Amino acid sequence: LHPEDRDAAVAARAAAMRARQDHELDYRMVGASGTVAWLRDIASITVEPGGEVRLRGLIVDVTTQKRTERALRRWLDAGMELGNHTWDHPCLDRCDPGEQADQLRRAHEWLADLLGRHPRLFAYPNGDHTPEAEAALAALGYEVGLLFDHRLASIEQPSLRLSRLRIESDAPLWRARAVLSGLHGALLGVLP
Repeated sequence: LHPEDRDAAVAARAAAMRARQDHELDYRMVGASGTVAWLRDIASITVEPGGEVRLRGLIVDVTTQKRTERALRRWLDAGMELGNHTWDHPCLDRCDPGEQADQLRRAHEWLADLLGRHPRLFAYPNGDHTPEAEAALAALGYEVGLLFDHRLASIEQPSLRLSRLRIESDAPLWRARAVLSGLHGALLGVLP
């Protein structure tokens, strides 16, 4: 165990064992080479008919998740916004209404826990708007929903269906001008 996590992890495990409670612990482990990994220890307590207490568990490497959370916190600390984009990026127009709601809710809850508040911004994966997704976003209290339709936003658009453009950070100036002018969308056949 990482020296900074040892006492807390051992105490939490002991308390859960005394209370005979299932539990999850996140802690760092230091490998022989000095590499640090974050682990999630998921444990289940059972009491056998003879009174014997058994601990069964699973340990999962959550290092990538912890690094992502740390990077997102730095992003937020820099004054940037963070929004929902679904749990695992499906094409919403290919999902049934229940799956759409689940995709939005799972990401919403994770972000709310990370942010300490409810997220306000949503970007439809691949720009795939559906009325069901829009209704779910409204129920969750979202203020902005962004399409990806190669159009400039208009003040008349509903706030949960705002147009957006995408320009890569390394796009040449001619491409940026084409996207901003609307020509890019017209060439793609997206605009009338």
